[in-house]
Amino acid sequence: MVGLAVDDWLVVGVIGGGGFGSVFLVEHTTSGELGALKLMREVHARKDIQKQLVVRFEREIEAVGALRHTNIVGYLASG
Repeated sequence: MVGLAVDDWLVVGVIGGGGFGSVFLVEHTTSGELGALKLMREVHARKDIQKQLVVRFEREIEAVGALRHTNIVGYLASG
């Protein structure tokens, strides 16, 4: 994944991983700002289970988007 471009962000490293996916260190191609990008893992399961996992991932996005703390990376976008 290192070297992958996602919109205006370039993956420059791996931060970690979890149950939903992996988190990557990204750098904005214009400003040089650093951020984190979480990509959901591809799930090889029944369609109903896949849908449930996507809903849970979307809830996580909403929860992170509501957080405001100096020790927590800010939420910018999803898609």
